[in-house]
Amino acid sequence: MKLIFWLKAQAKQKKISTYEIASRTGLDQAHVWRILNEKKTPRIDTLILIAEAIGVGINVSVDEYKDVMSESADIPKKLHFHISGREFVFFNGTPKMIIEVMSFDDQSSLLYAIDAYKNNTMFFGSSTEWDGKYYLLVAIEFPDGPPQLDTQTKAYKMARVMRRLADWYRYTVLASKSN
Repeated sequence: MKLIFWLKAQAKQKKISTYEIASRTGLDQAHVWRILNEKKTPRIDTLILIAEAIGVGINVSVDEYKDVMSESADIPKKLHFHISGREFVFFNGTPKMIIEVMSFDDQSSLLYAIDAYKNNTMFFGSSTEWDGKYYLLVAIEFPDGPPQLDTQTKAYKMARVMRRLADWYRYTVLASKSN
C-alpha cells in the first residue's frame, strides 16, 4: 500500500479534513489536497508534518552510511522512520523510493511473504538476517515513477541498490538497536 494512500485513509478514518490538516501544519489546503491525492510528491519533512497532523505516531532517524564493502562508495542519505507500528526507509538515491521493512521470526515466514509479493506485483526487495530474526525490505513506492528496467544491466543495478540498502539496514539500524 502506498504511504500517501495510507495517510489519506488514516485521515478519512479519523474524520480529519484537508482543511484541518492545513490549519494544523500551516500548509496551504490546496497543497495538502494535491499531496493526499498524489498530484504532488511531498518533501519528507512535509510528509512528517502531515502524518503528525493526522495524529499518526512517527519516529524518525537520519543516517549517512558508507558502503560496507568499500570505503569510497557513498550511499545517498536515507531516512528511517516508523508510522503507527510500521517501519519504513525513504531512500533519496536513484531511484527514489519508499521501502517498507517487515520482520519475521522464522525463515519460512519470510519466504512465504516473498512469494506473496512476487505473485501480486513487480517485486523489488531484499532480505537480511540479524540476531535470529529475518527482515524483508520491499520497495512500495517510487515518488519519481518506477525504474525502467529495460536492460539486464539496469535490473542488476536495481538488485545491487536493494542489496546495499539491506546491508545498510542490517549494519546501521539493527546493529545500533543491539548496542
